[in-house]
Amino acid sequence: MKVLILNHSFRVLAGSEINALQLANALNKMGYEGDIGTLAISKRMQQFAIDMGIKLLDLLDDENTPLNYELVWAHPAPLLTHVLFRKDLTGCRLLFSSLSPLTPLESPPVFFSHLSCLLVHSDKNRTHLLELGASRDRLHFFPNFAPPAFFARTKVSLRPSPRKIAVVSNNLTPEIFQMSVIARRRGLQVDFIGRNGKSFYVDEHALLPYDVVVSIGKTAPYCFAPKIPFFCYDHFGGSGYLHPDNLS
Repeated sequence: MKVLILNHSFRVLAGSEINALQLANALNKMGYEGDIGTLAISKRMQQFAIDMGIKLLDLLDDENTPLNYELVWAHPAPLLTHVLFRKDLTGCRLLFSSLSPLTPLESPPVFFSHLSCLLVHSDKNRTHLLELGASRDRLHFFPNFAPPAFFARTKVSLRPSPRKIAVVSNNLTPEIFQMSVIARRRGLQVDFIGRNGKSFYVDEHALLPYDVVVSIGKTAPYCFAPKIPFFCYDHFGGSGYLHPDNLS
């Protein structure tokens, strides 16, 4: 089976871009063909795809080239609309995956009732799409995930109090920055991973040296898998340390 994963742009290491890479990589390992289609590609992200053996399609490059796929897995609605109206795409199932109920780009297209399947990553997102009129039988839960490699190693020991803190975010907030100032004054190490610090692909080894990770969304299962304490907070707010009483 040939699957085309749509992501609005492919220029930086961020949530939806990483999601697309991991989905395509998983499909290829399962014996399918997983490609990524986008409107903008940076050289850095192109190299990530090449290293993982993933084919990238610039959907603005040649608008007359037919897309011969059995399934289109779309993240942003505008790009799905572009493909349907500007590309030769027939005999294909359409799947829309909403990665957030809070951003317009992740809202379903107006023709969502005609799609084969709708995916949501949270109960809040499910409620949002149901309120928009989505059909329950076409709505499926597909949560944030960690690839299998993240479960292969477990953090073997924890300090009584954290000494090394990682903040994984492309949206650094003033209060998190101030936390880092105070923590560093007290002798703690605080590293920023993302647009405001070191930007790199967070693999299964990257977070193991840290005593606690501050982030939201996709980073949460990255910490659950190897049992790294997780402090849920970002520009959307958060619950602080996750524990059994507030996990839901």
